[in-house]
Amino acid sequence: MGWYGDYDNVEDVLEETRRSIEIKGYKVIDTKATKSYGLTLFKTDKGDVHLDSFIFRKGMYKPIGFLYDDLSRFKVIPKAWLNQLTNSRDIEQVKKQTKALKAEQKKPKLDDILIKDETYLVWGEYEAIYCHKNKRTFVFKVNGEYTRFTNLKPEHVTLLS
Repeated sequence: MGWYGDYDNVEDVLEETRRSIEIKGYKVIDTKATKSYGLTLFKTDKGDVHLDSFIFRKGMYKPIGFLYDDLSRFKVIPKAWLNQLTNSRDIEQVKKQTKALKAEQKKPKLDDILIKDETYLVWGEYEAIYCHKNKRTFVFKVNGEYTRFTNLKPEHVTLLS
């Protein structure tokens, strides 16, 4: 699915979503809006409760299942909503993605494992001494010269000394 619309903020998209849900004869139970995503909990005419969600960027929105690629940025769906969902596919997807979010948050970060002046093997081929962090990049000394490794992850680094 692509990106849609030209909106000022998440609330504008939620209002349009509310109108389209009510046109179908469904009842909106609750909504949640943040700077980057919106959620709508609604009840169908059959009494089933479902969740509609989207991410919002640069004045456009994109419908999503529940979470998007960068799990660390997403806050958990309100717990009170989870008990109301009746679609088993929705419930299982929420549980699976919530579990993935928690696992992602437990992973060590480079800030946690790198020690200043220690020698590391980077990407299995560069022997480098960790110096410091500059904004979001990590600076190492390789063969006497300062080097920044981009897109470096904890699994790319092995302590040697």
